[in-house]
Amino acid sequence: MDDPSADDLVRAEVAAGTCVLESLAMRLPTLNFLSFESRTRNRGAILWFAAFIALQLLALFVFVRYFFRSTWDQQVSAGIGAIVLTGLLCSLLLCFAEYFFHRYLLHIETVRFLRAFCTSHLKHHKLTSIGFDDAKKTVRSEYPICDVAHDDKATFPPWGLIPAFAAFTPFFAPFAFSFPQIPILIGGYAAIAIALFLYETVHVAHHLPYDAWWKPKLNNRVFGRVWRAAYGFHQAHHANYRCNLNVAGFFGIPVADLLFGTYKLPDELLLDGAPATKEDARKLTPRPRWPVGWLDRVVFKRRRWMSKRN
Repeated sequence: MDDPSADDLVRAEVAAGTCVLESLAMRLPTLNFLSFESRTRNRGAILWFAAFIALQLLALFVFVRYFFRSTWDQQVSAGIGAIVLTGLLCSLLLCFAEYFFHRYLLHIETVRFLRAFCTSHLKHHKLTSIGFDDAKKTVRSEYPICDVAHDDKATFPPWGLIPAFAAFTPFFAPFAFSFPQIPILIGGYAAIAIALFLYETVHVAHHLPYDAWWKPKLNNRVFGRVWRAAYGFHQAHHANYRCNLNVAGFFGIPVADLLFGTYKLPDELLLDGAPATKEDARKLTPRPRWPVGWLDRVVFKRRRWMSKRN
């Protein structure tokens, strides 16, 4: 039998290397760590996502420390207490930023160059809709994400943290240079990273299968009512988008919805086939307090103006 040629050996090595890479790719999650496919393949997908968020935050801190050393040193010298307090205050502000972003940019096309956000989010709502069958007087729900098809547009792109950092930099940077003793760069950027992590993970949890994940928690004797409120909260938003705009909120507490009067819970969970009518959806329509009611009128007026120009 002839000895293998050099070309044969090279092809064999390439084939072996390809097998190794394919095997590694099957074990490692994609950058979209919280997608249905990634979570199904990798039990540690949330940990990978947390590490990915932390890595981006660390890279930003390294950039600030290298290019703005004196400001960074003053921020660090403020101490851990000041950093935590600043982070908490920024987290509270981000709770309201999330609310207005969700209400006026994700659900209504008000800014043309941000149209993609609205289009993507509305597709998510269409795929996971909660409607009502008038003939049968039952809920018609696609709310749980149990396959790849329903998972489309359920999460932000993997690079979503970068534009979030960029959006707040025009506010953080002047403040940091004017008041360097207040650690707005450390606390503020950390708050953004935590808020995005919470938004994505909480949102994924909301859409987990009811029987396998939520039902056992709702039957818990101690925390069952809390879990029921958490599940019904986002269900109500998918039945009536004008309520329950907070997802991450302030560490899971929908402070903005509570303050603006848009917090609503359904009388009964809106499970597929459950008895309900469109009147149940209308009950979820809030009467928002100022300034949300006024902003709604302004935004809808602008939307009509944009429609006429198209």
